[in-house]
Amino acid sequence: MTKVDQARKISPYLIERSNSSPHHTSDSNILAETVYKMYFIECKTQREIADVLGFKSTQPVRRIFREMGWTTRYSTKRLVRREEINDDEVRLLYFKVGLTQRKIAQKLRTSLPTIRRIFFDRGWQVRGRRSDIKTDRRSESKPLRGDILDIEKEVYRLYFDEGLSQVIISLKLGYRSDRPIRRIFTKNGWLVRRSTGLGTKKRVFESEEERQVATRAHKKQTERRITDLRNQLFGTNCRICGCIKEERKIAIHKKDGKAHNENHLWRITILESIDSDEWVALCIACHRGVHWLMKTYNFTWNKIEFLLKKMKKPARKKQDSLELPDDAVPSSEQYKTIRSLFNGNSSELRKQIFGDDCHFCGSNFNERRLVLHRKDGRTHNSKLIEYEKHFRTLGPNEWVSLCQKCHRYIHWAMDTFNMAWSDLKKDGAPGGI
Repeated sequence: MTKVDQARKISPYLIERSNSSPHHTSDSNILAETVYKMYFIECKTQREIADVLGFKSTQPVRRIFREMGWTTRYSTKRLVRREEINDDEVRLLYFKVGLTQRKIAQKLRTSLPTIRRIFFDRGWQVRGRRSDIKTDRRSESKPLRGDILDIEKEVYRLYFDEGLSQVIISLKLGYRSDRPIRRIFTKNGWLVRRSTGLGTKKRVFESEEERQVATRAHKKQTERRITDLRNQLFGTNCRICGCIKEERKIAIHKKDGKAHNENHLWRITILESIDSDEWVALCIACHRGVHWLMKTYNFTWNKIEFLLKKMKKPARKKQDSLELPDDAVPSSEQYKTIRSLFNGNSSELRKQIFGDDCHFCGSNFNERRLVLHRKDGRTHNSKLIEYEKHFRTLGPNEWVSLCQKCHRYIHWAMDTFNMAWSDLKKDGAPGGI
């Protein structure tokens, strides 16, 4: 079936019209009228028309539009280029009439970046910007106004004569970033010198070795400055246990518990912009414990501080470590009951008595190594829970199965906040909160 036959099959109205006409319409005219009806009457797109007529692309449909001289819907008019725009007209519309840059772009049928480019080339100040209302703290001067050539001459003088850097020049001229200065350098093809330090005078090195030594010295100076700034903002002591930086490594914790990039806190620009009240210094052990409390009990930092202040109970009396039982000590009744119904080795029997999953995270022996924890925090010999001849005398209610990770956090909470096992119940927050 040809394309014309497909068109006749789709549009019976055109076929009747062609048969009733005294002059038989050619196949190309029928196809053109079909395309016209589908596009302008049925409001189909060129892509849909091509699919209905079986064309692989829209090129045959677009060729018909060109031959017939039809205009497509939603045709985009050509934007006026930068060279065709009168700068005086832009200045009049903005400063006299009071139109915005976007309104001017619509009126002149051009793009917004083109209007912004005109403002930059002419050095005009945009109203309603922060730089017009509030001057940068580090610079009392406002951005220069005038021709772009005057600005380029000033940039050339400050950079090559006075030896200032691009960043310092941008601050001195009132710009919020050094991007306009770098654009001037790129436009004029000026070479940027290599210097050490921000805004320093031009320094010429006699050898590559001297330059490397100066670079290393500058790097050490920057690291020392960052360290001093961190110590000033966050302190050098752990907020919870009170250990100092020389005893343990100190980490910076975000009080809301959200994840953050640790490397960002080693940058001067970020340290100068953050609020130190939102951060706290913690040692590595306390940092991990705080995240465990937040994850397990949905704690906030305010609750942790309340726990640190209000739950300081009198120190527990130190109890002697549990010793291995004598062979003469009788086995517990629960052990006898389970042993009579269970046939297996000592490892499997221990899982049957004390449980096979971590009390907090639910990990089993196949995922993590589990240990038995004494609920009262009393120390004990590791052999007490490894061999059947020893743990046969233990009461299962006095022990709990934990993975090594949760076991470490439980001892940290007991030792740091002087908490009991009843305060660390799994179903809710610690008691007394």
